[in-house]
Amino acid sequence: EIKSLTNINITLKSDSVFKLEHESLTGEFAFEKPINFKEGVLVITKSKFFEDNKNLTKSSLPPIEEIIINLIPKDYYIKELQKNILVSLKNKRSNVIDVSLKHSNRVKANALLDNLIYQYNQDAMKDVNLIAKNTAAFIDQRLSILAKELDSIEKSKVIFKELNKLTDIQTESEVFIQESSDSKKKLFDIVTQLNITESIRDYLLENNKKHQLVPENLGLSNSNLNTSLTEYNKLVLERNRFLSEDATENNPFVVALGNDIESYKRNLLNSLNNQIKSLKITQDNFENERSEIESNILTIPQKEQDYLSILRQQTIKENLYIFLLSRKEENSISMSVTSPIAKVIERSTSSNSPIYPKTIVVLLLSVIAGLGIQFVFVYLKELLNTKIVSLDDIKNVLKDVSILGETINIPKSEPKVIGFNDRSVLAESFRIIRMNLAFFVRNKKEDNKAAKIFVTSSVKGEGKTLVSFNSMLSIIDTGAKALIIGADIRNPQLQRYLDVDGSIQKGLTDYLSLQNIDPSELIKSVTFGNRSFDYMASGIIPPNPTELLMNGKLDELLKLVEEKYDYIIIDTAPIALVADTLLIASNADLMLYVVRSEFTEKQHLNYIKNIVKEGKAKNIAIVLNGVKVNRSGYGYGYGYGQGDSTKKWYSSFFKSK
Repeated sequence: EIKSLTNINITLKSDSVFKLEHESLTGEFAFEKPINFKEGVLVITKSKFFEDNKNLTKSSLPPIEEIIINLIPKDYYIKELQKNILVSLKNKRSNVIDVSLKHSNRVKANALLDNLIYQYNQDAMKDVNLIAKNTAAFIDQRLSILAKELDSIEKSKVIFKELNKLTDIQTESEVFIQESSDSKKKLFDIVTQLNITESIRDYLLENNKKHQLVPENLGLSNSNLNTSLTEYNKLVLERNRFLSEDATENNPFVVALGNDIESYKRNLLNSLNNQIKSLKITQDNFENERSEIESNILTIPQKEQDYLSILRQQTIKENLYIFLLSRKEENSISMSVTSPIAKVIERSTSSNSPIYPKTIVVLLLSVIAGLGIQFVFVYLKELLNTKIVSLDDIKNVLKDVSILGETINIPKSEPKVIGFNDRSVLAESFRIIRMNLAFFVRNKKEDNKAAKIFVTSSVKGEGKTLVSFNSMLSIIDTGAKALIIGADIRNPQLQRYLDVDGSIQKGLTDYLSLQNIDPSELIKSVTFGNRSFDYMASGIIPPNPTELLMNGKLDELLKLVEEKYDYIIIDTAPIALVADTLLIASNADLMLYVVRSEFTEKQHLNYIKNIVKEGKAKNIAIVLNGVKVNRSGYGYGYGYGQGDSTKKWYSSFFKSK
């Protein structure tokens, strides 16, 4: 997220003047003139497109008169650049690295990479020179002290000679010097190391030297101490670098580095103190050796010994002074010949073609996404669909229940009842159902009794009455005699197809509720198209439908009429809503259970499964109603009817809208 973003609005006034609006500055300015902002200096120049923009006519695009410049904060821009800088080893065993930058401006990217390497080398050389400068300052300080000490020793020597009237002490003590030369040489080395070590320790212990660089390359014989001094200086340099980059003393990283420096400093002081103790012990050993030698030259006057002591101190200081002078010269040479750490093997170059976005990848992803979205949509639609769609949904749950057939979804503009000699898809589907019905009830026809077919469903609206009526019409087309009874006495629907008022016409409820009534008075004949059949309406809706169906008179009715007909179709109530159908289910030779595609919930299949399992109904067969027509046909796979099998599958893509 870009924070603190500001805008500069520029409005052209003439060929030489423009108006500038900014939160910190507003006014009219001339081209090519520097404008000072708190963010920096802005200079606006005319490009080669300026005249083209000015000469745009009304017939083309309107000229640009206002420009908005977005000022992005420096910190945000740096972070974005850092994200796009890639650094990698040429190979695992190589010390060569590849540095690359993704950027939309090739010239700018090359300049950024070149300057990055240059700045890296400058910072590295600055660190090296900073250590050298600190070492030089330390050496100068020690040389100043040694110069004063040498001067003091020289004066002491002169005073000693004057007081003791000595002329040529060197000649007189030649024997002693010859014998103790080896011992003095070793003692000198030890004392030199001891002085340097103590000086470094004292330098570290000074309060005003807190978090300061420690001198290096002073000739310490202990390599571990030299390594520790180098590591300590690296920590100090790293802390100073963060402080120079606007970090405060309270910055967590600076505080952590300070703690590391103090810890390292304590360890370094312990090492220095241990080295000093070791050197002093060695010094004492050589002093004892020197005492033994001096005991052999007792003949040397005490004054000469005192003089030699002064001379020895002078020699030590002189050698130390010369040693530091040589180190100073070496340090000066190293400062003057500091070379870059990183060597550029190959200058930065830019690609002639875009590396991002990759056209082929974008096109491929677009194609995959275009196809994938459709598949995901279809998959999710199927996954979230709780409705029965096809026969497969039924077969997956009701493995032991027969499926009688399926009917197509009828548009509102088309008739829902099949006609005589009808060749429509709807008529064909009910012919298949009729054929399967004959197979299920063939035993009843052998007994010369009507096959009693109960038609029900789970809930209202699944098309059980439509299936009942059309099944009856398909049956009488074969010459069979059929009776259809409206047994849904709570919500009669059969009269809609008979074009009669079933609510006032006597029917089944009258037979069930009245005594000594002849069924022939309730059974009516009707001519539908060129076909005739009998029907019994449901009658007036009673207040007690369940009690009527339980009184046993329906059994009597069916026994009275079953020898007069080949088929008796009984349109019953939805089985999942009321118990009416289950009360009379024992009279059915076949229960035709209607489910509607994309309407009936899949959970109702479990209800049917439980009915079969518990034996509440026998000989249940499923009819799937309202299957939508597909492109190749009406859903049966025959390729005739409403579909045209001669057309290719891709012809629909070129069909005019």
